[in-house]
Amino acid sequence: MIILLAPLVSSLLFGVAGISLFFLLMNRCLLLLEDSKMKTLLMYSAGLVLVGGGFVLGFFLKHPFWMLFPLGVFSLLLLGELRELFLRHIHRGSPPIYTQPHRVQITAPITTTDLIVHHYQVPHAKVTRRIRIVHITDIHADQRFPRDYYKKALATAESYQADIAVFTGDFISHIKALPCLADILRPIAKTASYAILGNHDFWVAPEAISESLCQAGLHVLKNESHVLNIDGQPLAVTGYDFPWGTKDEAIAQQPSDHLHLVLTHTPDNIYRLAECSADLVFAGHYHAGQVRLPFRGSMIVPSIYGSRFDHGHFVVGKTDLFVAAGIGASYPPVRIYCQPDIFVVDIVPAQ
Repeated sequence: MIILLAPLVSSLLFGVAGISLFFLLMNRCLLLLEDSKMKTLLMYSAGLVLVGGGFVLGFFLKHPFWMLFPLGVFSLLLLGELRELFLRHIHRGSPPIYTQPHRVQITAPITTTDLIVHHYQVPHAKVTRRIRIVHITDIHADQRFPRDYYKKALATAESYQADIAVFTGDFISHIKALPCLADILRPIAKTASYAILGNHDFWVAPEAISESLCQAGLHVLKNESHVLNIDGQPLAVTGYDFPWGTKDEAIAQQPSDHLHLVLTHTPDNIYRLAECSADLVFAGHYHAGQVRLPFRGSMIVPSIYGSRFDHGHFVVGKTDLFVAAGIGASYPPVRIYCQPDIFVVDIVPAQ
């Protein structure tokens, strides 16, 4: 009996180690590649080699000495996970002052159109009156979704009567969805609505999408800054396209009395932006994992930092980072235990 169990236990250990390495490779490398047949091939190949190969290899390497290899993998991954949890704790900002309307129910895992709103409040020394910002990201307009859902999402965002609206990319995943995007988009803030492109936008048709955004009344920022004044309060809004639309370069410094908002699609840029004059950074890209496990959270996050900044409010240096889950879904077009959301951020005078 022991002789029969040994290869099965070994195979299980090697297989689980392979699964763990596969998730690590997916998060830190493969998901960051441009969508293509080669990317799909690499993902399937990596899964076959690491997961399938792990189970097969473990079946033959059943000597106790070889057990050190998967145990070593588990130990290193555990140390890495603990490090990420520590850094996440260090950078964690304030929670929402309220979330509307409800939490995910364990008996209702499909949350693809179960839209919620997170409302944050951040004191800042540069403002003399409340500045309200509504943040929408990762619309991923898709003909398979009812347009009424997208229109309701924008109407919900508009109902908060924000001073500024910011859209942080990934408007569509396929060129066929461009008419749908043109039908649903419009300005939703009292003063100005700004937009940047995301990785899918750059991969699909950046010029056509930019033109559609402009025709819809949004101000598209392409590695540039726009200065505006709200009741005597000076603000600068900057769009940062790295790594898809520009080289890695510093953003322009803004006057010290200007509240500086930076829009970037991926939160991976936060450390370089925190070294500039960015006061607040708004990002998306991660979809909060899109598929989350109860009591565990996001499993797959396309980031070199893993799940460190997967969703919510974070503080890096003197810079506040807001990472929204977005209102759409990419491939597959479904959310599981992961609600789409809109962020409402009130910047209020510091006491």
